Amino acid sequence: MSSLDAAYAKWADLDSDDTASEDDEPQRPRAAPSKKRSKRRVEAVAAEFPDVAFEIRFQPFQLYPDLPRDSRGVDKLEYFTALSERRRPNASMAEKKARIAGLVGAWRADGLDLTSPFGVDGGRWGSSFDAQRLIWLARQQGREDPMIEAIYKLNHVDNEPLSDHAKLLEAARAAGVRRAPELLAQADGLGAREVLERYQHYVAMGINAVPVIVLDDKHVISNGAPEKDFLRRTFKHLIDTGTVPPHLGA
Repeated sequence: MSSLDAAYAKWADLDSDDTASEDDEPQRPRAAPSKKRSKRRVEAVAAEFPDVAFEIRFQPFQLYPDLPRDSRGVDKLEYFTALSERRRPNASMAEKKARIAGLVGAWRADGLDLTSPFGVDGGRWGSSFDAQRLIWLARQQGREDPMIEAIYKLNHVDNEPLSDHAKLLEAARAAGVRRAPELLAQADGLGAREVLERYQHYVAMGINAVPVIVLDDKHVISNGAPEKDFLRRTFKHLIDTGTVPPHLGA
């Protein structure tokens, strides 16, 4: 058995098969492809309502709050192996390979290179809290999107832990974000309170996975990147009535 097969054999924690087309709605696609798909789809549908102001904002959330904030982080494969053994202890080899192939395919469809999904080819994993603080800072400077893209590359292409401040500083420079050294110099400094409050707010809403789409900061309408028709119906109902459709828990 190859080392990659051995990694496959240990790992079984993909949540969806992301081989769907642009207009399909995977059950729970992973964050980076969903960010791009969601933005494209929301912008396309929003353009059909020219009299309504739409604003897309990416909000902080910690999917793995138990990860350490130190620069070293943890071994990525070991972390997800333990996680998968808790969540999917009986998954077959075929299921593991199909799921991981779907994940890599979803990233590739959006022009993204997922080089070591969940550590099958090495890498480290760390807390995203300080990376979320940098996104908070970048938003104030109009650099939110390039900061997010730099963080995705750092985490999923370079396989570096998001708790590594030296790497985060490099990402901030690449994104053109100012004051990053000042922010990272204090663990509870700039953005810490704001990011923690946002995270706690979404946990209180019942969110326990990402990505999701939230309208008006109170209506959770979909996991992942929903179909355009779904968005169109939901937006129209909200504009016409001030509420989301009943099946969404308005």
